[in-house]
Amino acid sequence: MTGKEFLKQIRDINITIIGYQLEIERLNTSLTNTTIKPKEVDVMTSIKADPMADKIIEKVEYEEKLIDALNRQIKIKTDALNFIDRLDSQEDKALLILRYINCMTHKDMADKMDCSVSSVKNKLRIAEAHFNQIYIKGL
Repeated sequence: MTGKEFLKQIRDINITIIGYQLEIERLNTSLTNTTIKPKEVDVMTSIKADPMADKIIEKVEYEEKLIDALNRQIKIKTDALNFIDRLDSQEDKALLILRYINCMTHKDMADKMDCSVSSVKNKLRIAEAHFNQIYIKGL
C-alpha cells in the first residue's frame, strides 16, 4: 500500500460513515412515522414478523457498524497524523491535513488557501510524495 492509498482510507471511511448516518436517520424517521394498529389475535395462525421490531434491529445493526467505522477512522487518522507530523514542510502538513484529515475538496482547499485549484493539486501531489517517503520508511 502506498502512502496515498493509506490516506485515501480516511476519505473512504468518511463516506461509509456518512452513509451509515443517513441510513440511521432514515430508519429513525420511519420508526417515528409508523403508527401501531391493534391487531386481532387468532390463536390458530402463525405469528407474523413485526416490521417495527425488524426496523429497530436494523437500526441497532447500523449503529454498531457506525461505531466500528468511527473507531477505524480514529485509528487511521491517529496513524496518519503521526506520519504527517514527521514531515519537514509546514505547507505539506497543512495540505495533507486539510485534504485527508478534514476531508476537504480541492476547491474548498483553494478557497481557504487563496490560490487556484490547479495550484492546490500540484502542491498536494508533492506533499503526497513526501508523505509516501515517510510512510514507506515507517512500515
